[in-house]
Amino acid sequence: MAGKPVLSADRLKKGTYMSQYPQWYYDEFKQIGVDYTDLEEAQAYDLRMQALRDTENEANNLRELLGIKNTDRILEIGTGTGELALKLSEHCKKIVAIDVSKTMVEFAKMKAESQNKKSIQFYTAGFLTYEHCTEPFDVIITQLALHHLPDYWKLIALRRVYGMLREGGKFYLLDVVFPSQIRDYDSYFNKIITNLRETAGNELAEETETHIREEFSTLDWIMEGLLKSAGFYIESVNYDGFMAGYLCRK
Repeated sequence: MAGKPVLSADRLKKGTYMSQYPQWYYDEFKQIGVDYTDLEEAQAYDLRMQALRDTENEANNLRELLGIKNTDRILEIGTGTGELALKLSEHCKKIVAIDVSKTMVEFAKMKAESQNKKSIQFYTAGFLTYEHCTEPFDVIITQLALHHLPDYWKLIALRRVYGMLREGGKFYLLDVVFPSQIRDYDSYFNKIITNLRETAGNELAEETETHIREEFSTLDWIMEGLLKSAGFYIESVNYDGFMAGYLCRK
């Protein structure tokens, strides 16, 4: 992206956001999918995610998968309310956690302060706007965030991630990725929605419908191609229904 103005995390923090970018640059702060606009909604989301996710186990699994050490510098993109970043901050030298939702970031900061976590920094930024100006990261993690970008911008995002990693650094991507071998997507998605409604309730089923209709999840072969085009070596892939986890190395 030659000629793109540098927008530091501090300037993002002050609210300059997309005004520093060319008119054609994708606005990653534009609301896509479910909207969480105030702290009460962020808190409700946080409580729901804590009920649905075992973040402690998730963090332990990622520490093992990525070989995270107490000397590592970590970036989490799409931190949401910061639960995973807070767990990982106990096991690394420093973690930077970013999200395009100012509300989510404010709530995450409140949680970090209440837990007296000192090795974590939160910024309002995303794949396309966070500028890292110090040492490269040892590990970068993003979960359920890349699908907010159309495929071209996914590639730009992944190239930026690649540039922020040290040589040999690890990148973990977890996202909704649709299997390409499906012949009848109507039946496939209807079954997913029905199962979610029965097992997790109407709210999550409706959020999934919104995701399929309005967000930018891509196909498995496209995602693998994007990662390789960005320069990553894919060490392992785990496909589980429409969820995919990619362990990559620079």
